Amino acid sequence: MIQLINRKDGSAFTEVDEGSVQELAKILGIALYNQKRMARGRTNKFTCLLENHIITQKELEKATTDARQARRPIEQVLVSDFKIPKSEVGKSLSSYYKIPFVDFNTQTPIPGDLLQGIKIPFMKKNVWVPLRKEGEKVVILVDNPHDL
Repeated sequence: MIQLINRKDGSAFTEVDEGSVQELAKILGIALYNQKRMARGRTNKFTCLLENHIITQKELEKATTDARQARRPIEQVLVSDFKIPKSEVGKSLSSYYKIPFVDFNTQTPIPGDLLQGIKIPFMKKNVWVPLRKEGEKVVILVDNPHDL
C-alpha cells in the first residue's frame, strides 16, 4: 500500500497523480514478489538448517555478523554460540556440497605415506588434510569442496 500525503505546492492530487502512483505500486509489487521468489530459490550452506527449523533466518544473519566480527568460521559460531549440533551443521554442509560430511578428529591417524612431501603449514593454511587411501584414490578432508 502506498499513501500520498501532500503535494509540495499544497494543491490536491490529480487523477494523473493517482494513476502514476497506482502504476508505481504495481511495478514495486512485481519487483518485490520476484525478489522474494528468487531469494527462496537460492540455496546456501545452511539452507537445510533453515528448512528444518533448526535456526531462523534472523539467527543465521546474526551468526554471520558475529562470525565476521570475531573472524571465526560461521560453522564454529553456529555450534559454539548458537548451540546447533555439529551433526546438524554437517548435514546441512553435506546437502549443499553434495558430498558426505566427515567430522575432523585430531586423534584420527593419517597414514604416513600420504603426508610425504606435504608441509603441514601448507595444509593448515589451505584447510585440508589427506585422510585415507581408497584404492588408487586419496580421500581428502577439506573445509570447502568448491575451493579448488
